[in-house]
Amino acid sequence: MYFMKPPPSNQFLCRAYLVQAQLLAPTATIPEQLEKAVVYLVKAISFAKENPRYHLCSPLFVYSSTCIA
Repeated sequence: MYFMKPPPSNQFLCRAYLVQAQLLAPTATIPEQLEKAVVYLVKAISFAKENPRYHLCSPLFVYSSTCIA
């Protein structure tokens, strides 16, 4: 539902990417699903990396995404 409209580019977008990856990962017995989960993880990490405002949060997002994977 969050992705039905273009979401605002803020920390909640990054968190939504992490949640989406987490939803896809447990059912990733099919390689395509795992690839989709990894895409959302990469989006979250690159979002936090590109925005200077979230550089302090970036290690947290990276840690969260590695725990999910």
